[in-house]
Amino acid sequence: MAKKLKFYFTSRNQAGKLVKGSALGESELDIRARLREAGHKPVTVKSAKKTGGFDLFASAVKPKEFQIFLRQLSVLLKAGVPLLESLVSLEESAISPALSRVLKFLIEEIKEGKTLSDSMSKHPKVFDKMVVNLVKAGEQGGILDEVLDRLGTFYEKRRKLKAKIVGALMYPAVTIAVAIAALTAILVFVIPKFEKLFKSNGQELPEMTKIVVNLSHGFKDNWMIFFAILVAAPIMISYFYKSGVLRRPVDHLLLKVPLFGGLVKKGAVARMSRTVSTLLKSGIRINDAIGITIGTMGNVIIDEHMSEARDQIVSGKPLTEPLRKSGFFPVIVIQMIAIGEQTGSMDTMLEKVADFYEDEVETTAEQLTSLLEPIVIVVLGGMIGFLVIAMFLPIFKMGDAF
Repeated sequence: MAKKLKFYFTSRNQAGKLVKGSALGESELDIRARLREAGHKPVTVKSAKKTGGFDLFASAVKPKEFQIFLRQLSVLLKAGVPLLESLVSLEESAISPALSRVLKFLIEEIKEGKTLSDSMSKHPKVFDKMVVNLVKAGEQGGILDEVLDRLGTFYEKRRKLKAKIVGALMYPAVTIAVAIAALTAILVFVIPKFEKLFKSNGQELPEMTKIVVNLSHGFKDNWMIFFAILVAAPIMISYFYKSGVLRRPVDHLLLKVPLFGGLVKKGAVARMSRTVSTLLKSGIRINDAIGITIGTMGNVIIDEHMSEARDQIVSGKPLTEPLRKSGFFPVIVIQMIAIGEQTGSMDTMLEKVADFYEDEVETTAEQLTSLLEPIVIVVLGGMIGFLVIAMFLPIFKMGDAF
């Protein structure tokens, strides 16, 4: 009898309510099958196996150096250097202490006779499901060097895709931060000086000016509260998002936000297509490939679509059917996947989809930046203009009095 393992799961019951829990089973597929038998729709299933304190340091391995590590290991293996010697060589030349610790662990494991995939599987914060499964397939097929090269290409493209999305948001974020600092300086330092001038003149202030003066007093008297909210709000949102409380509503909102929602969708399609294509090229079955993508899309709504697609594939239905029903994937993507299913070239078709949508992400990111720039300038300019007009109205009245 196979050893029972503990798994944590989230699923939706027949009423559509999200349910969280844990169960013992032989594998992730076993847990998913039992959930479906109970009338639940599986969303995520994760192993509860402890990974040890090593991973406290592993998260410090940066995406770029991880991608370079995969490339370098592939090159050494292609050159005929044995795996153990390759890892030793990379460990000696590792610049990052975090990566050096990872490689030392792998070296010790290999010396004990364990496979590279088994060694990697013990530390999922460094080596995710995709890496472990592909490395295992490469070991079994004798093409570990090719698999590592594909992984290096995959992570390079994923890193660049993420950089494009982050870059599209960087300009407005920096602009808003600078504007908040400028508004704070005006409220704290500039407006009080104008207020003293108005009081010395003894004239009645316009309503607009009173509003600004009251804002200045409110901010100065309660600046600690405002500062605490400014610091605590992002931390609390991040905490509750990671804990799962806000995950679904926030992810749903991100997909619905004008302009940005389209960028998120295109990025998700590109990531899914690239991931599944890379897995299929390495000999992973389609249902397993879809399963590996679940939990890696960065959006729980999209993960649910992929989970449903996997369940449909397991029951013998084509991939295009659940993707079409989801309403999330563009028609062109579904058509290309259908052609791939009919011709047996799913990996090639998905690679083309990934290439197309990665270019689309870049174009959309540039358009988003171009559209946000004037919007941010107009909004912030209007706010600063309101403050300036409010402060100069009494001065204009003073001039009229003369």
